[in-house]
Amino acid sequence: KEAEIPPEQILVITFTRDAALEMKTRFLQKSGETGQKVTFGTFHSVFFFMLRRSFGYQYSDLLTGKKKMDFLKHCLSMANYPFVDDSENYRKVMQELSTFATSGKAISDYLPRFFSPDFLQVIQIYEEEKNREGLLDFDDLMKKTKELFLKNPSILNQYRKRYPYLLVDEVQDMNPIQFEIMALLAAPLNNLFAVGDDDQSIYGFRNASPDLMLKFPEIFPNCRIIRMNRNYRSNYRIVEMAGNLIQHNKKRYPKEILAVKEERGHVICKSSQIRMRRPSMSVRC
Repeated sequence: KEAEIPPEQILVITFTRDAALEMKTRFLQKSGETGQKVTFGTFHSVFFFMLRRSFGYQYSDLLTGKKKMDFLKHCLSMANYPFVDDSENYRKVMQELSTFATSGKAISDYLPRFFSPDFLQVIQIYEEEKNREGLLDFDDLMKKTKELFLKNPSILNQYRKRYPYLLVDEVQDMNPIQFEIMALLAAPLNNLFAVGDDDQSIYGFRNASPDLMLKFPEIFPNCRIIRMNRNYRSNYRIVEMAGNLIQHNKKRYPKEILAVKEERGHVICKSSQIRMRRPSMSVRC
């Protein structure tokens, strides 16, 4: 109301459906019926909506759940690639395919992270079979949306006019393709509000790039940084110890986190041996 921005021109994007729903619920509690016109969604849901409008994709074209597992086994069989049928191995295969998809590299330039170089044949067949059958996996939603915008400036301009105000949550977990799409949508007005914490990036295995958050002022020179440095959840001692530990990270914005809860208590650290013989630490107050 204060900025007189039409709510239907605001697009809010986050990573999970639960987070998008929670954000929408909280916003509606504050804004009432006006907030109904704001678009909330995940990266996948928003991009799939755009691809459906441009290419006519249906939900049945998405590779999810058992359908995706069966399709992957089919591709592995075509490549004569040995596959151990267990959940852990399947997870690694899917992670490898996703890492390739979000790397932005050609198959010939990609070096598998978890498998031998002959796994490139699996990637080749997987991509060819998806295209042949007109199927999409979640990573395709990113790649094809980027291609759509780059090859069709008129469509990109349609969405720029529809959503000239963007809010992106958990920006530290964005991969390069997601960031590029957001930058394309935001230009040339660059009304982009990004929320994130460079100390909390946990999706490096999905090609998340917290460096993009650190480079944000370079990419958007006129941006303004607002630091929210008050912690309302943990008490003073936990916040203090966490701050002492995390400050050793070299790639981060310097910041001092302040605890609202003043009670200090005691922190007890215990080390133990778990599977894979990696040390773990538990904290108790």
